Amino acid sequence: MSLLIVIVLAAAGCLGTEAPSSPGETPPALLIDYHRSGGFAGVDDHLVLFDNGAGLVSTRSITHEFQLSSAELHRLHLIFRQAAFDSLHNA
Repeated sequence: MSLLIVIVLAAAGCLGTEAPSSPGETPPALLIDYHRSGGFAGVDDHLVLFDNGAGLVSTRSITHEFQLSSAELHRLHLIFRQAAFDSLHNA
């Protein structure tokens, strides 16, 4: 999962504003919601990515919005498909 965060962070670009939407347009679906917390250092990291490529990374000290390009989003879909991510089960 660390690789995924690195990929997303490396591809991050600041959005600055909310993604434009048209009346009647379906809101983006949640693609990734990853949260990591705890440990000696008190880590509290959160990554949210939507199917339109809009995302947000937050830690205890920063929050950063980003937008993946369609090529980056396509590559991410391929990575998940190759890893058979859909076949994993929650414990």
